Amino acid sequence: MPYKKVKGWSWESFWIIGGLFSWLVVPPLAAYLTTIPGFMDIIRGSSSSVLVSTFVMGLLWGIGGLTYGLGVRYLGVSLGSSIILGLCSFFGALVPAVYYYFNPKTGKEVPITPRRVLVFRPSNIMKDRINSGLGRRKAAE
Repeated sequence: MPYKKVKGWSWESFWIIGGLFSWLVVPPLAAYLTTIPGFMDIIRGSSSSVLVSTFVMGLLWGIGGLTYGLGVRYLGVSLGSSIILGLCSFFGALVPAVYYYFNPKTGKEVPITPRRVLVFRPSNIMKDRINSGLGRRKAAE
C-alpha cells in the first residue's frame, strides 16, 4: 500500500483496505500462484462447513485485531495491552475448560450442573479506571 498516499485517510479506511488485501485478496492469490500445488482442487474438495467455519474464525480473528487496536488507541499502550492480554489469558484458560468440562489443574472431567454458573466480576481497579473516563480523555487528545 502506498503509505504516502493514505496519510489523510482515517484509520478505519486504512484498516479496511489493508484488511481486504491482506486477508482476502493476497493469500488465495499467493497460494494459487506460487506455494500450494492444486490449491483450487483442495478448495473445491472441501466441504462447505469447513469453508464457513474457516471464514468465521478468520472473521473473529479480524474483529479481535480491530478491537485490540481500538483498545490500545483509547486506553493507551500500557493499560490497553494489560487489560486486553489479561482478558485473553483469562478466557483462553476458561473457555477450553468450560467447553471440554475439565479442571485445568487436575485434568479431570468436571460436570457443570445447571445450578453452577460462571460469572466474570471485574476488579475494583478495572472498575475505577473505566469509570474515571480514562478512555474518554484519550479520545479527546
